[in-house]
Amino acid sequence: MIEKVIFVDEDNTGLGPFAAALLRKSARERGSKVAAASRGTVVLFPEPANRWITEIAAKYGVDLSTHQAKALTEDDLSKEVLMLALDSASQKRAFAELSGFSKIFILKEYVGETGDIRVPLGEGEDKYEAACETVARLVEQLIEKLVDEEIMEPSEKETTI
Repeated sequence: MIEKVIFVDEDNTGLGPFAAALLRKSARERGSKVAAASRGTVVLFPEPANRWITEIAAKYGVDLSTHQAKALTEDDLSKEVLMLALDSASQKRAFAELSGFSKIFILKEYVGETGDIRVPLGEGEDKYEAACETVARLVEQLIEKLVDEEIMEPSEKETTI
């Protein structure tokens, strides 16, 4: 049984923290005990979440204002953890850092799609909005999959993110 989902991206200041916050919110609303966190594969020091993503996250009812980037470490491992990388490069770095741990999937592939999700650095607010919208949609698909696989308790009432 999966007890925790960890979203993995490069620097843990963007879409990974956003995805984790959305999953925590939904799990809480559904009364599930599944926890969610995010980690980065290249984190040199704690830094806050990306300003654009923090602002957009608020529109989804999640607060990233106190987020501080954390690096992926061996301490994050257990057989009850499911790691979902947002892109193939982060997945490869996570495999390299966590030798022997095989439950590191790419989020899109885990829910039946293909491709990577990346923070649109240097692009306009509309690109950040689109990236966050994609992550929100994928997290909703993830929740449906976790409920279908009985990893997350189904909700008594329908909730949306």
